[in-house]
Amino acid sequence: MAAPPFTNQPPNEIIGGKQHFDSAWLIWKSLAWLDYAKKNTNFSALQYAALELRQGIEQLWFDIIHTLGGGHLEEAEYLHCKQNATKMYKVIDRMEPNYQKLVRFTNICCSLDPRLPRIIEWNMSQLKRTHWEMGKYLHFNGAPSETTQNPEWFVKAITVIETGASEIWTNLTTNRVGQMRVTEMEPEVRQAWEQFLAEQLSEDSVRTRLKIAQPILHDRRISRQLGASS
Repeated sequence: MAAPPFTNQPPNEIIGGKQHFDSAWLIWKSLAWLDYAKKNTNFSALQYAALELRQGIEQLWFDIIHTLGGGHLEEAEYLHCKQNATKMYKVIDRMEPNYQKLVRFTNICCSLDPRLPRIIEWNMSQLKRTHWEMGKYLHFNGAPSETTQNPEWFVKAITVIETGASEIWTNLTTNRVGQMRVTEMEPEVRQAWEQFLAEQLSEDSVRTRLKIAQPILHDRRISRQLGASS
């Protein structure tokens, strides 16, 4: 189902619409509040936009953690995420310290099959920076004449929030969150991954090696399917 437009949404629709507890929904609300803030020069709406963007990033981190766990999450990890949302990206580093490189490798593999979706290669440093920046609008801002009532300050705040939310929204609505699981890689793929991780293979070399291995991998998949159906 296509996402509804986030422009020209009245506050009662943003608040009272159907609730979807995922990162895309939170980012949608951020952009909807931001559109209202721009058109009405409304500081409260700007704060709501910052809050929803901050929560959207936290939900996104949790989504990444969930996929890293293969759809399962130990209770201890869940409680850690719940109790200290701003440190969730550290859980990602603990679960998969090479997360960003693994996603890049996954996309190289996906590029060999046009049926496979592109995986979002999140810039974790940028997400952390945007998450931190949103906190500036949720606390004491200083004298209104220098901040909330200052047109230059307001325009800059709008720009910062919109830049962060729009980039995340574009990714979430055009690509997928995910990555390959190292423990489930075929031996030929696992070897290419380990050499790519050690920077012994370039992206082009990985692509070439996996292209050569495709017939073997295909025959192996067919053999397993036949074995499972017999």
